[in-house]
Amino acid sequence: MSDNTRKEILSSVKNDKNELSVNANRQSNIELLRIIAIVGVIILHYSNPNVGGGLRFAVPGSFNYLILCFLNAISICAVDLFYMISGYFMASSYKREIRKPLELIIQLIVFNILTLSVTSPLWGTPLTLRAFLKCFIPNNYFVIFYCVIYILSPYVNKLLDSLSFKTALRLMIILFSCFSFYATFVKMLCNIKGEQIIGLDSVGMYGSQMGYNIVNFMMMYTTGAFLRKFQIKERFKSKRMLAATFLLSTFMIMIWYFIEEKLPDIFSDLQKIEISDRACFMYSNPFVICEAISILLLFLNMDIGYKKGINTISAAVYSVYLLHGSMIILVGAWRFVQRNTLIMCAHIILSAVGIILICTMVHYLYKMMTRPIFKRLFSRKIVIVDLKQK
Repeated sequence: MSDNTRKEILSSVKNDKNELSVNANRQSNIELLRIIAIVGVIILHYSNPNVGGGLRFAVPGSFNYLILCFLNAISICAVDLFYMISGYFMASSYKREIRKPLELIIQLIVFNILTLSVTSPLWGTPLTLRAFLKCFIPNNYFVIFYCVIYILSPYVNKLLDSLSFKTALRLMIILFSCFSFYATFVKMLCNIKGEQIIGLDSVGMYGSQMGYNIVNFMMMYTTGAFLRKFQIKERFKSKRMLAATFLLSTFMIMIWYFIEEKLPDIFSDLQKIEISDRACFMYSNPFVICEAISILLLFLNMDIGYKKGINTISAAVYSVYLLHGSMIILVGAWRFVQRNTLIMCAHIILSAVGIILICTMVHYLYKMMTRPIFKRLFSRKIVIVDLKQK
């Protein structure tokens, strides 16, 4: 073994030890919540008619169909929760480097290529130059929005620093009124009318896109930062109350679902509203946001200590997010959603566990191979935002 190779191995081992040391300081309760959130994302895409196909192949009105809708109602807060967690833990940082967003985008591109190379032979689709070049387009809303929010977040942190609790609370009420309550109300009007109402929404001319927008996710980041800066968890320490709030929010989402289900019976000229277009499942729906806040506060008030296994899997959550989409298709939800309910639920659980384990292994292989490259590529720190207090 050459001296250079030996140095590379020793350096890699040292970096792994440093990462474990950092992870040891991370709260495993929130790391567990991140794992639960990514399970929620997997469930959402398992049941999504256009991804896993669960709700497309389940018999409408059947018990399995209702179970999938209920799991959707529980899991719909997952993406909001990720941004909220980021806001909570980044609320006291005022410096941003270019390395973080570039690493996220590079990993997205590499995983695009990996996914194409694996799925093309499995699905019998030709591996063309055009398909390969498309892998270099980082068209993933979560990644792009996260990078934007990452860069802008120090300014949000500074703004909250300058506000008193009452003023900050008033700001949050205004944000939720304009971009959650009102936006959801407009979406409900559109569903009742049976078409998009142009120019009425507070987010965009053509609506709020079910909460898939930078305004909603910036609001989620701000919510997380607000919870941290004003120590809201100290004001809501009752785990029973927080759990009840989460369950009540889920219950209200389900009631909302049934209301939208019955709209075509009330308005005879109205077509059935697709699951993916219902106001009850908007990311900016007040009850969805309430789910995210209550479960975050619930886990913040837990103390499970440091759990190495939890932190190890949690570190791979981003890789799971990038890779799970194609794997969801491969698990074949359509073969199980019309079978016995216990079999379907077991398949959902085994699918989620299997996807997370496979993606976690891929994550650590990727990190092992790219760590030396990124170390050289970003040997010089390039700061894009620095608002550190002097």
